[in-house]
Amino acid sequence: MNVGRVWKGSPGPLLVAYVMLDLLLLIYTRTVGADVNEGNPVAEQVFWALVSAGLTWLVWRRSRLAWGIQVVLSAWMLAVLALGADIVNAYLVTLLVVIATQMTALLSPAVRKHVRTTRMPDSSPESGQA
Repeated sequence: MNVGRVWKGSPGPLLVAYVMLDLLLLIYTRTVGADVNEGNPVAEQVFWALVSAGLTWLVWRRSRLAWGIQVVLSAWMLAVLALGADIVNAYLVTLLVVIATQMTALLSPAVRKHVRTTRMPDSSPESGQA
């Protein structure tokens, strides 16, 4: 697999990687960051991971609004973590790297081009449109 080709023209693997990084964040915050996140219910984190996965699916379906929401949320999370942290440690740096990687995938040429192009309506006889 050519990384440059994926980066420039294959949004599918980038969006799958985005969702996998969400899963990684969920597992990471529940294992390594268990002490830090003991006040946050697991169900709440799972809910937000599912919301993110849903938004990613909408991005795959070419929703510009979902893409914009994800970019804004990623930027907001980066800012909160980077500017709001009292102590910089390995746990925080890992969170920043994972979220920055997610944002980089969203801002890749492949995903931006995928969202910009419009979907052609299905004109097959089965769809009822002629």
